[in-house]
Amino acid sequence: MPSETFQHLSDPDVVALTAYLRTLKPTGQPTQPPLPFEKKTRELIAKGELKPTADFVREERALAPVDLGPRHAFGRYMTRVTCAECHGAELKGRGTPDLIVAGGYSREDFERLMTEGAAPGGRKLNDMMVGVAKTRFAYLTPREREALYAYLKARAEQSQ
Repeated sequence: MPSETFQHLSDPDVVALTAYLRTLKPTGQPTQPPLPFEKKTRELIAKGELKPTADFVREERALAPVDLGPRHAFGRYMTRVTCAECHGAELKGRGTPDLIVAGGYSREDFERLMTEGAAPGGRKLNDMMVGVAKTRFAYLTPREREALYAYLKARAEQSQ
């Protein structure tokens, strides 16, 4: 769970998420065993090569994407709870592209990126972005995707 990102969920969204989770029926299946990367992650933290989640949370709390005013407040919120997980709290990249690149996307290209994991012109995306698009972003509402697009486009224009 990307705690450094989810710490920015609004109270109403946390309430809605909790209410939804409480509607799910137990499956009767055993809990999944830890994923293989979890052992490696613990080793990297112990060696000091990877920060513990608590450190990420503390660092990311003070950072935020640029505030573009009330018109883009919802889009800014959406970037904080979705995009920032991989692109950093300021959306400047964290081993990933600065999301200023979204300024070059048409509305249609952005929609394809977010729902199919397909980049314009057949450009290859990394597997993580393709997976996130298909398994998470595709389930955002059209309003949420539109807010993301409008915010990212305005952010890119402001940077010029």
